[in-house]
Amino acid sequence: MPNPTRDERFPRAARLRKRRQFLALQDCGRRVGGGKLFVLVTGLLGDRESRGPVRLGVTVSKKVGGAVVRTRVKRCVRETFRKFATEGALESDWVVIARPAAAAASAETCRQELRQLFGRVRGVRG
Repeated sequence: MPNPTRDERFPRAARLRKRRQFLALQDCGRRVGGGKLFVLVTGLLGDRESRGPVRLGVTVSKKVGGAVVRTRVKRCVRETFRKFATEGALESDWVVIARPAAAAASAETCRQELRQLFGRVRGVRG
């Protein structure tokens, strides 16, 4: 598999990386469920520089599966988010929490559900 070019990678500035950021967003953010595979939490964090890039955090617990499965799920989430974020102006921080059913789902099924959840937050159905 070829390595992605620099501009296809998910940049470090676009990621939530610290536990306190995840917890703060989960405490004060808007929770969107309804899917079998993922739960989405969105909101603005106070530590965010003025209108910096949209940031994403992905949580995949050991309940989902082993390291290989968890990594596959995270890659699918990041790729779907990266493509979705370029389609429209997103202004908030996002945390995606994977449910155990995500381990057995195909990549296409994961993408469809994520796009549906992202669209629900933006007010777009589908």
